[in-house]
Amino acid sequence: MGGRETGDSGRRVDHFVELRADAKFDLVSAHEYYEQRRAGLGRDFIMSIADSIEQIRVAPRMFAIVHRDVRQFVVRRFPYVIYYIVDGDVIEVIAVFHAKRDPSPFRNRT
Repeated sequence: MGGRETGDSGRRVDHFVELRADAKFDLVSAHEYYEQRRAGLGRDFIMSIADSIEQIRVAPRMFAIVHRDVRQFVVRRFPYVIYYIVDGDVIEVIAVFHAKRDPSPFRNRT
């Protein structure tokens, strides 16, 4: 997955998104929860997350730093937050948590 942003030198930077295993588990768990609530809602959740990741990929440094080098993106439609790190041309998603969940456990994932 690649996206572009202008780097400090003014050149375009390609970004690639990687999801850590913990973040994939977060997504699978949330998908199952929403799918059990209503058929198709889990799919809608995943599509919303994919749209959010695309927004992050386009401008990863635009979103707030919340701990050390960890940034957060608040997902629209669903009450979730994506926590990620930008390391050169790689965007590493470390957690996808419910917005009301205590976010401190993501710190153990950095």
